[in-house]
Amino acid sequence: MSWIKSVIFWTNFAAGTQVNALLSRVPQALTPLNRKKSDYIMKRIPRQGLELLFKKEWWNCNLHC
Repeated sequence: MSWIKSVIFWTNFAAGTQVNALLSRVPQALTPLNRKKSDYIMKRIPRQGLELLFKKEWWNCNLHC
């Protein structure tokens, strides 16, 4: 299943709905399943923490890329 077809599935469109249905600006009925929140940061990450994270990521990339 392609990514765009999975969007059709998870937004509760009927089976066999064409991808063009996503162009409709009429919102679907809200259900608890499709009311999702994105991740967000509760508190700021200190600069030292970010520097350590980037150093580790850089090291892993150089090791495995």
